[in-house]
Amino acid sequence: MLQAIKYTPLFIFLILTLTTALSQESRSEQPLPNSYVVDTTNSIIVWNTSEILKSGDWSAINFGDTFTLDRNTTSFSEKDTHILFHNELSYELYLTAYPIIHITTQGEIVNESKKAAEFRYYDKDTTFVSTIGIEQRGNISLTFPKKSFDIEFWDNAVTKESKDVKINGLRNDDDFVLDGMYNEPLRMRANYSQKLWRKINTLSYADQEPAAKSGIGEQFVEVFLNNEYQGIYLMIDQVDRKLLALKKKKLEVVRGELYKAAQYRGATEFKEAPVFKSSLPHWGGFRLEYPKAVDYVYFFENIQKTTAFVVNASPEEFAANYETHFNEQNLIDYYLFINLLRGTDNLGKNYYIAKYDTNSPYFIVPWDLDGVLGTVIDGREMNITTDILTNNLFTRLWDENPNEYRTRVKQRWQNLRQSHFSDESLFTSINKHIVKFNEEHIFERESILWKQPHSEEQALFLNTWLKKRLIFLDTRFLE
Repeated sequence: MLQAIKYTPLFIFLILTLTTALSQESRSEQPLPNSYVVDTTNSIIVWNTSEILKSGDWSAINFGDTFTLDRNTTSFSEKDTHILFHNELSYELYLTAYPIIHITTQGEIVNESKKAAEFRYYDKDTTFVSTIGIEQRGNISLTFPKKSFDIEFWDNAVTKESKDVKINGLRNDDDFVLDGMYNEPLRMRANYSQKLWRKINTLSYADQEPAAKSGIGEQFVEVFLNNEYQGIYLMIDQVDRKLLALKKKKLEVVRGELYKAAQYRGATEFKEAPVFKSSLPHWGGFRLEYPKAVDYVYFFENIQKTTAFVVNASPEEFAANYETHFNEQNLIDYYLFINLLRGTDNLGKNYYIAKYDTNSPYFIVPWDLDGVLGTVIDGREMNITTDILTNNLFTRLWDENPNEYRTRVKQRWQNLRQSHFSDESLFTSINKHIVKFNEEHIFERESILWKQPHSEEQALFLNTWLKKRLIFLDTRFLE
């Protein structure tokens, strides 16, 4: 377990005192190690000031060398920017309360295999340095200029043995994603959607596994790569057995299961249930995540039977047995959630399906919620608000209405519209994010780096789209 350094208030005070300029009229600030990075290529400095003494009369800051402020300041705020001068060159200083991550590696990062890199982290009073393995991630996102990454924490670059670390806002783990959010100019849809899912959905076995999460955690971070600023990223958990607290194999008996809907291949839309080959890690568009293969034998027996049940069962058999295969409350929540967001890429792909224990039903966990709320996966706005998204599983449930299923869907929609799906709850969260990223100059520096200017029209489109979507869904589920 990696041990992070905790800076005590006394240590912080001593650092500041020892590096204070002799003049009583002005002082030179000494930032804490790893709390800043100087990008000489883009003439940008990003500094996490969350734990410094923000009062005084500062005229210069020591970022390795002395940088002179364009004006004396008595306080630092994330809402302010400053011009600094060093060796007759000017730099824009941005202050942030988000963690600073600086990744240093030799050569190009590719999407084929992880390569060793150094990872420096600073957040509030915690800092650490670690070896990681890093690779590019995604499909369409590989074509974006702002790359997303998979990272895994290693003991060292030789053995590459994984180790767990604790990132604020995330679980104690070794494997994370850094999502660049390039296809989402407001830099909010994925974060907003995952938070909303965790609010509305509770795992059926939560009392037995209080540490389990129904979806991934996330944390905004400021990322540098080889001393060059990359912008704001969303650092997120991976969906795995540990996140969901699935039961491990016992005496070679498979208990917990986890599959990723990775491709549109029929089974992931519950339209086909082909015979599986136990020698392959993929089946029907699903990729096995847990249990791990033993001697290259992959376990798809149960998910194949469940998919075949959806494809082939008579209406009577379907009505009598679908709740032994699926957790109905989870299905209802996911159906309403994806239709609220209009997640066009999340019913035949970009979800996980899991089983807690041997005799437990399957449940769904969302993934890659970026092409939502009026956009598609490449970032284009799509002003479509009057359709219902479905797949063969959800179509059968709605059309055949087993055991008055539609009544429970409509009741759940009504309850959500009075709570987490209420206009006040939805729009307050959206607009709070937009105001914060505006005031703290995050949109400004993303625009400088990636030529994606934020505009009021983008926020207006999102708000207008969601209002129209809610009106349509109300007519569908409240009639």
